[in-house]
Amino acid sequence: KKLRESEERYRTLFENTGAATCIIESDTTISLVNKEFETLSGVSKEEIEGKMSWTVFVHDDDLKRMEGYHSKRRKGREKAPRNYEFRFIDKKKNMKYTYLTIDVIPGTKKSIASIVDITKRKEAEIALKKSEEKYRALFEEAGDIIISLDKDLKITAWNPTAEKVYGHREKEILGEPIEILIPEWKREEYFQRLRRVLKGTVVKNVMTQRKSKDGELHEVMMTLTPLRDDQHHIIGLMEIQKDLTKIETIEQQLLLFSEVIKSTSDGIFITDLAGTVLYANKACQEISGYALNKLIGGPSSIFFEPRKEFESKIFPKILERGWKGEIIVRKKDGEGIPVLMTSDPIKTKGEQTLATVSIMKKKKKD
Repeated sequence: KKLRESEERYRTLFENTGAATCIIESDTTISLVNKEFETLSGVSKEEIEGKMSWTVFVHDDDLKRMEGYHSKRRKGREKAPRNYEFRFIDKKKNMKYTYLTIDVIPGTKKSIASIVDITKRKEAEIALKKSEEKYRALFEEAGDIIISLDKDLKITAWNPTAEKVYGHREKEILGEPIEILIPEWKREEYFQRLRRVLKGTVVKNVMTQRKSKDGELHEVMMTLTPLRDDQHHIIGLMEIQKDLTKIETIEQQLLLFSEVIKSTSDGIFITDLAGTVLYANKACQEISGYALNKLIGGPSSIFFEPRKEFESKIFPKILERGWKGEIIVRKKDGEGIPVLMTSDPIKTKGEQTLATVSIMKKKKKD
């Protein structure tokens, strides 16, 4: 009677536990399963018990490892792990992520295994990891400066662009206060904006200054965004900055070159691959006698005499390798002016021709 009562008690526990549970023989045959195992596998106990091996429910990539554990466990309980994850394959060949607890029943070669389906949790972890990897790549490869701060205004994230612009390495700057980058005369302005951000406001596209490790000042355009945790509480902020210093320098250089081209006494014009004029400077207009609105969009052959020879012989040479020589410019009023012209193709690094540029000098009279 006591034996029967004990058996009924343990059978009730076995059948009603929340995990899929089974008894496994030393030859890998499953000798007993509960209702949860039937649900997890999609196979009835009549089909499983005494007939199926646990190996049919294991993903191929996990099978060799688990067969090794099965063998070692029977040589000593401590020789194989009691808990680990594996991929479970059900009757319909669906894969499920599961967590296994398994041990040998004392005095036997049988083992008892308890399996919990963790698919939803695992898929969430995988999705989170992929999301983190994507945003990590964006963070690492971004052309803009990205800096994160905690509520104490200490730097918690520092991307490679920030390191390149400001000169501080990530390992030396993390944990430092943001003031290390802010010129003294800009700090009060920054803290005023900061109070708004920590209340939830996004501050966009403000112009300010930052200083690098060597003391160099940088003109930056900055957006400040609050950072929140999963409870939507503000835990810090993010700065996204665009360094305008080099951009301004390039613009100044281009402006300088433009002024030089405009003011030179040499005629300079640029054409596309068909010979259509895209640009002509003031000297070019004076040499030809044509107004700018007549030159731009017209054929470059309008300058020269004979036009057909220029189109058929000289311009193809300009496109191919450049041309240098004396040529007659036929002015709008009919006057012919001899000029020395140097023309070259404008090419990419890959040697693809994009346009042509020509410089005309009036030939000095003997």
